[in-house]
Amino acid sequence: RTLQTIPGEVIGRPFILRGRDEVLAHPNLAARRSITTDERQPLPLLAQVEDPVLAQIWDPKGVRLEPLRLGSTEGHQVEVDGRTYIFLTRELRGYGPTPWIIGTYFDLEVIDRELHRLLMASLAGGAVLIVALAAAIAFARMLGRPILALARSAEAVRSLDLSAAQPLRQ
Repeated sequence: RTLQTIPGEVIGRPFILRGRDEVLAHPNLAARRSITTDERQPLPLLAQVEDPVLAQIWDPKGVRLEPLRLGSTEGHQVEVDGRTYIFLTRELRGYGPTPWIIGTYFDLEVIDRELHRLLMASLAGGAVLIVALAAAIAFARMLGRPILALARSAEAVRSLDLSAAQPLRQ
């Protein structure tokens, strides 16, 4: 039920497997009551949770990229029905004789869309920063010129060189 409350498009589709084929947790399990299990097979198998992408997680035909490694997190890319998905998984030991695999998968189109949005936001932020810097420089010059003129005139008066003292503008 907890996995069901996570918004899928933003964060991906989370899951927990016991071994490579038994599903311990998946958003579809909370909604489905008709999955049949027995004493020999107490947990549903990948194909029983009605998630065609998760069912293809270990399919060697669908894996297109060299597996990625990010510390103890592993990942790979799978193609299902013409769409590409990225799986990120981590193996956990110590919860029984069979290791757990926790993970999530993302639709590559969603990732591309979010990266494009991030790029556009970065470009817009950079443009605003450049405009702000240009405005700050212009404002500093506008404010600094009369102060420098006042300082020059004050220095001329202090050295009693009144001919060098220029009249100041309003």
